[in-house]
Amino acid sequence: MNTLKETVKLIKAALKQKHLYSKKEVFYMKNSLKEAKKALRMRKSVKSLQENESTINNSDT
Repeated sequence: MNTLKETVKLIKAALKQKHLYSKKEVFYMKNSLKEAKKALRMRKSVKSLQENESTINNSDT
């Protein structure tokens, strides 16, 4: 998860200086940023589901 956060930070920093990159590179970085954010959200949601799941007791005794 740490690498996803770092990826988002690095891409955001790079996109602040668009003049250094070609249009194709900027397009690729924007898509990568969207994918990284999406993956980060998915990991957070799965993590929260696992935490809630472990506290539920389904015993019928």
